[in-house]
Amino acid sequence: MVVFAAVALAIVLTLGQVLQPRPARLDVPERPSIAVSEFVVVSEDDTGPRSVAGLAIELVTDLRLFENLDAVYWQGTSATFDGAPLAGFQLTGIARAESGLTRVTASLRRSGSDPALWTKTLELKVGEGEQSIDETSRTFSEQLGSLRGPLHQDGLHWLELHPDLAGNETEYLCALLFGSYRASGRIDDAARARDCVSNLLQREPDSALLLAMSGALLVDDLRAIQAPGNFDPEPMQQAARLFERALAADATSSLVWELYAHMLENSGRFSEADAAYGSAGQLNPANLDAAAGYARMLVLAGRSAKGISLARNAIESALGPPAWYFAAPAMEALRSGDNYSAIAYGEQLAVTDAELGTVVATVAAHRIDAKDVLNRHFVQLLDVTRFRRFGILPVLRQRIRDTVLVDQIGKELEAAGVTLAALSGRF
Repeated sequence: MVVFAAVALAIVLTLGQVLQPRPARLDVPERPSIAVSEFVVVSEDDTGPRSVAGLAIELVTDLRLFENLDAVYWQGTSATFDGAPLAGFQLTGIARAESGLTRVTASLRRSGSDPALWTKTLELKVGEGEQSIDETSRTFSEQLGSLRGPLHQDGLHWLELHPDLAGNETEYLCALLFGSYRASGRIDDAARARDCVSNLLQREPDSALLLAMSGALLVDDLRAIQAPGNFDPEPMQQAARLFERALAADATSSLVWELYAHMLENSGRFSEADAAYGSAGQLNPANLDAAAGYARMLVLAGRSAKGISLARNAIESALGPPAWYFAAPAMEALRSGDNYSAIAYGEQLAVTDAELGTVVATVAAHRIDAKDVLNRHFVQLLDVTRFRRFGILPVLRQRIRDTVLVDQIGKELEAAGVTLAALSGRF
């Protein structure tokens, strides 16, 4: 009877596995590949060819620094190699010399198709040499390599059509979801990225990118739920262990170093975060997210010409900069008394960072007695979850290291009508 029962149980378990519906395998998008060809020179003299010589090679080198795309150099004229597609996208361009300037235009299109998906034109002074090539390549790469750029629109659209990955997670899809969360700051986007990363980590436990994204998501979760100045050290140590594994797996990833810097910053290890942001920038100078994150940290600590310069370049260079890029200029405008700019930047920032954005807009509106603007942001200020849970000033002291600025903000918020109870504690 015991043997019979064991056999019967085995049959039931086997049938359950066979009959259980399994997730359907979807035709998921792979990370994009791009073939870069030499730029065609249109010039009346021989200055043009020298001005863009090596640009294609430099572009391939720079684009390969981004973890979520592949780039190859192509000298041919066909989009195929031995009958197979060379790459999903092709980057071509022209260089035209006119009146002491070389105008360089890059154009992105799908392989085998003519319409341009993206174009950008830069002007170089004739004779600037290798420095111009480096800067031109980096400027083009800043937009092409971004997860919000034209190369990734197919993947982002696919994710919109497939809200449930159901076992079809890939490192590329997780990276797109993580990038979408960083750009939007929305809770549902964070949950989707977290599910993708955690599910795939079970199958790929040594992926540097997955480990780093998991650590970054954990840090954001901790900041949302733990009281300022009263962090439970164990979860943050868990995040640190994830980053140790990520760096051990790939110490040359700019994204890994950038997210590591984010963790160090939120742990209060600012000198180490400074060095980590520096490493991210050195490994990939076209990583605008790293530049914007570094700028935010610098400006929240006090006046920083370097921080403002980094933030302005990131905003000007990005193809549709995400709202959090405006943290540094918003805080600097408030600090310097440029209240109209502070309101504009604060309103942009509040889309993804309601804590800093609403504070900046409320204080600036109070200064210029803009009652309609003040009333709108005053209501939003008092609805911010962490402010209600922990108090406005404790949260600001956690995020802004410039204590003089925090004290000034507290006095101006009180003058604007915020109660002392709301400023100091739960309300």
